[in-house]
Amino acid sequence: MSKGRKIIVSACLAGEKCRYDGKSKANAAIVKLVKEKNAIPVCPEVLGGLPVPRERAEIEAGDGNSVLEGKSRVINFSGDDVTEEYIKGAHEVLKSAQKQNVKRAILKSKNIINRMQVWELPRRF
Repeated sequence: MSKGRKIIVSACLAGEKCRYDGKSKANAAIVKLVKEKNAIPVCPEVLGGLPVPRERAEIEAGDGNSVLEGKSRVINFSGDDVTEEYIKGAHEVLKSAQKQNVKRAILKSKNIINRMQVWELPRRF
């Protein structure tokens, strides 16, 4: 990574215990990036106001774009709608990225095969 070019990373991958179950999913390479101050850890769920630990939540139908477009919701396992918190968290991550001129993110993926995904960050939602 070139000096001065930071990325946003999922806080749980950086070793922070912020997952729904109060644990982390530390990844040695991500932890190293954060320690070297080349990455900024963020947890969208926490930034959106959700506690740690918290109930698992899933998108009702579609994907994240469906949620942002108002076509779907994020529902926790008790049936509570937590869409607002997830959208707020996404906006807070984007705001943080814009403030620090970050263009890329490595975020935790729910995909069992690919545990991380690299994203080019949009200018806005």
